[in-house]
Amino acid sequence: MAPSRAPDVYDRSRCLMTPLVIALVSLICSSAASESDASFPVPKYLDYNETTTFLHNLASKHRSLASVYSIGKSVQGRELWVLKITTDPNVRSIGKPLFRYTANIHGNEALGRQLLLFLAEYMLENYGNDSRITRLVNNTELHFCPSLNPDGYANASEGDCEGASRDSGRFNSHIVDLNANFPVGREPETLAIMKWSVLNPFVLSASLHGGLVVVVYPYDYRSPDAPMDSPNLTPDDDVFRHLASTYARKHSDMFRSPQCQEYFDGGITNGAEWIPVSGSMQDFSYIYTNCYEVTLEISCCKYPMANTLVSEWEKNKNALLSYMEQPKQYAPLDTDFVFSTKPEFKHHSQEELVAIFTNVTERCPAITRLFSIGKSVEDRDLYFLEFSDNPGHHEPGEPEFKYVANIHGNEVIGREAVLLLAQLLCEQYGKSRRLTTLVNNTRIFLMASMNPDGYEKANVGDYNSVVGRFNAHNVDLNRNFPDQYQPEKAHHPREPETRAMMNFIVARPIVLSASLHGGALVANYPYDGNKEKVERIYSATPDDSLFRYLARTYARAHPTMSLGKPCPKGPMDDAFKDGITNGAAWYNVYGGMQDFNYLHSNSYELTIEMGCYKYPPASDLPKYWDEHKHALVTFMEKVHQGVKGFVKDEDGLPVPNATIHVLGIHHDVHSAVDGDFWRLLMPATYSVRAYVDGVCFPLPVQRVTVLEGNATWVNFTVDRRYAKWSREHDFLIGENGEPKYLGADELANLLMQLRQNYSDIVEVKDSFGPPGETALQFLRITVPRIVDLLEKVVVHIVPSVDKAGFSHTEEGICDSEPSEELNMEDHFSSEFTGQFPIVEAVKRAWVCRTTWQALFSILEVLVSGVHGSVTDEYGTTLTKATVGVHTSKRPIETTSGAFCLAVPPGKVVLTASASEFEMRVERVTVLAGEGTSLVLVLEPDTYEHKYHSYTEALQLLRYIAHNFVNGALAYSLGSSAGGRDLPALVLGATPRVHRPGVPEIRLQAGLAGGLQLAATEMLLHLAHTLATRYKHNSLVTQIMASARIHIAPMLDPDGITNSSIGKCDANESTLSGSSLFFMFDGSSSRPEVRAVQQWTDRYHFVTSLNVLTGGLALALPKGAGAIDMAVLRRLAKTYAYHNDDMLNGAFACANKSCE
Repeated sequence: MAPSRAPDVYDRSRCLMTPLVIALVSLICSSAASESDASFPVPKYLDYNETTTFLHNLASKHRSLASVYSIGKSVQGRELWVLKITTDPNVRSIGKPLFRYTANIHGNEALGRQLLLFLAEYMLENYGNDSRITRLVNNTELHFCPSLNPDGYANASEGDCEGASRDSGRFNSHIVDLNANFPVGREPETLAIMKWSVLNPFVLSASLHGGLVVVVYPYDYRSPDAPMDSPNLTPDDDVFRHLASTYARKHSDMFRSPQCQEYFDGGITNGAEWIPVSGSMQDFSYIYTNCYEVTLEISCCKYPMANTLVSEWEKNKNALLSYMEQPKQYAPLDTDFVFSTKPEFKHHSQEELVAIFTNVTERCPAITRLFSIGKSVEDRDLYFLEFSDNPGHHEPGEPEFKYVANIHGNEVIGREAVLLLAQLLCEQYGKSRRLTTLVNNTRIFLMASMNPDGYEKANVGDYNSVVGRFNAHNVDLNRNFPDQYQPEKAHHPREPETRAMMNFIVARPIVLSASLHGGALVANYPYDGNKEKVERIYSATPDDSLFRYLARTYARAHPTMSLGKPCPKGPMDDAFKDGITNGAAWYNVYGGMQDFNYLHSNSYELTIEMGCYKYPPASDLPKYWDEHKHALVTFMEKVHQGVKGFVKDEDGLPVPNATIHVLGIHHDVHSAVDGDFWRLLMPATYSVRAYVDGVCFPLPVQRVTVLEGNATWVNFTVDRRYAKWSREHDFLIGENGEPKYLGADELANLLMQLRQNYSDIVEVKDSFGPPGETALQFLRITVPRIVDLLEKVVVHIVPSVDKAGFSHTEEGICDSEPSEELNMEDHFSSEFTGQFPIVEAVKRAWVCRTTWQALFSILEVLVSGVHGSVTDEYGTTLTKATVGVHTSKRPIETTSGAFCLAVPPGKVVLTASASEFEMRVERVTVLAGEGTSLVLVLEPDTYEHKYHSYTEALQLLRYIAHNFVNGALAYSLGSSAGGRDLPALVLGATPRVHRPGVPEIRLQAGLAGGLQLAATEMLLHLAHTLATRYKHNSLVTQIMASARIHIAPMLDPDGITNSSIGKCDANESTLSGSSLFFMFDGSSSRPEVRAVQQWTDRYHFVTSLNVLTGGLALALPKGAGAIDMAVLRRLAKTYAYHNDDMLNGAFACANKSCE
């Protein structure tokens, strides 16, 4: 689904570019551009306090990746700080190997201490930008302890290379060498390290030292009886030599000898062979834990001067990273994802694709079936490969799942991923408990290519073009399905590939699905379009929370998707919070497959954008598979999340096509041919009911609790014989026909029962009295008309107002006399007629039968209105927003983020605002009897709302030009009579050059100087909006791509300088005497007038807009021809249509009127 550059034009260029649209763009958001720190690394040693602050600041800045903890204290009470770096920094990451770097166990060996601080900052700042760093953090749990001996470090001296004296800082405060204190020593630092080592399953570690350049590996200890210079090798000597050599080879100098006048073959040495040490930390780690540790001697000088830190960092950086990557080679295999035969990472043709699928069916015939659902335009088969323990058959109670890839022929990552997934499921069946369970309990359909014709035209290396995107008829298949917002195209012809997929979708009880695309990295969920057909408007389904949950499931199972980073070459530079997006909030798609699945079947479908590269080189395919394999399987497992069960009749026969309704969610699923159903739900408690032929059976609402993992069972049994009578006479609610009146206590008990059974829709306050019988019967009726009504409105029912008078009533009395004591209704009306029919009358003619239509009519009229929610651009609800009708003085505070406004049918203008967000104006058409649902998306307000002085306005324009160089350029029109600059700003996709075919548009203000301050502010705000929202808001991006917009907000800066805020009563004589507006008759010598004339001559402006204040009207130039006047009137009407105060046609400022 991800757009390429060309499809962006195809999909998004629906906005007609006019200066009037530009003037109306008022949505802005901050541009959070992160700038790299060119000064890294800072050549300075940090003391203990500075180190403490530095580590905590890093963890605070990168709280989703880092945390700080202490393993204990030194003799002098200093904390032994550790920085933990991983994607789950506050929990133990199951399945990830633990890695550890320690330094400064000898306090005067300070270089390693500072290098670890550099390393921590480097990794956190480059996570998500550097693939190597990202992979390390995603796949490893890293622990950095920069100082195991902070007391000794406090006594050390910079520049001391030998550190030979007792006071050099080598030892701790008890004058103990900590690296000769394991395991029998009892120094506080040693005890803390040993406890830390034993309690955490570290796999690999290294301790950074100084004084030499070599990697030392165990054992350090040597028996006194052993010959001099003899090594003492561990049983894992080959492993240790490999680890040591990895660091030495990646270091810029270490592998070369001599270093520091010492000779070491390959830059490595066995500890005992070099200098025997008893009680070292690396020997303790190997003997008493599962950790393999080496000692890194990284410089000849133990405490080199700070001015060498940068060069030392460069020498060691690659080696430090390479060593950290080693746990991956020795970690336990992820056995669920091991292939029995080596997978072929290449791009497969259609013939090779079929051969792979065929081979899978031959190798695993008991669990697979290959079949075609139709043919493409060029007669290629559209194959599905089915996995099931009973292939070819729907098993009652077993949900069905599908993956469809390559609907756009040039988006190929999903195509190859499906082929690999098929091989994995086949080879791991019977071996992997996880994958075997999945196949045994799920019917899985895999389609590697829905557009084989387009694939044949696509090219390897295509980053984001449209070559091969469409089918052989040049149709985008993901715009070819029926769409709820394009009813006029409901009967348009469908492509053969589309027809085949539609038939497949509606014929099977698919529960969960995903369409695999390329061109971005995000999980996209419905709806893809909105009824306003305006870009970047969030379009929520009734299952919006569930879709967000499913999308996050995939994104979080992928190593980087949840970071939401934009593609480096993305046409819209889109970033996605949590790695997910609502389709319409990204960009509109009409006729998409995922919306069709949701609206026309039981299937909940996502669109998974699998990578920025649409057709990457084959060499990149292993990386993509490695990144997506867990997410692909994890998402499939979600097909079992929610409720499942059977609907059967009184004879135990299945009831197909029964409707399963969850109270509070206006979207239903239906039972399959065997009466089985599945309803995906997030973990929570729900009320579920079943309908057959549109009516509900007389069963209590089923209250079910959904947990994470396997589905919760809930079954329904219906009585078809009862159903026929109840459908004809009593809306299938037998209780409503019981021949009795309820006493006060019985009525109260019934209300309590209703509250218990229908807690999702009923809240009981306090009610009594016989006139409430009809109301309670209405409450229990659940025909679709009423269910639909209750989904739209909240109905307050008072069954009895005069509860005191009930005890004085008698059954059978229909013509009671008015009474001061009994007739509470007299307090509300001058007319009263008491009707209390006997029960036998109810049997013969149900009283409420004559009242249903009236009740419905009243309630359905009240449905007309607007309701919805207010969110930010990421879909987060804004709980303190205000919504109102433009002409109303009664705004609604949305404390819960939701709003509901009763408005008459017709066109309505809504306003939504919230602190620190731009106000949004939304125009909607409300239909009689229909509730209009809206999601009002507000964008952050970063503009400083005030009157800018001339100097401040200049600074703002320069700021825009400096910080948004790709969309804005500042220039000068000349100087004013007072010598002040006449600034202008040009905005567009190419602000520095004119592009053929792209119009030049002019907006200007300030011709009346200080009398037009508000007009100047409007254009300053507009310039800021266009610049900051470019490539972040699709409408602004389209405008900037379609025109070069010149804005001159201060054409009379001298007048602005001498102005007074609040002066609103300037008369026409004042204006004519001081305003430049009246000086363009060819006789003026004012430099401002000449500058504007030269400006006009320099650029061939297509149209311009002069912004004034002091009235509400649009003035058109005199003397225009008929054709030009028609164009001008159309532009003016368009502007007026979007200005609601202007649209009413009354100009009433300064005692003037104008129609």
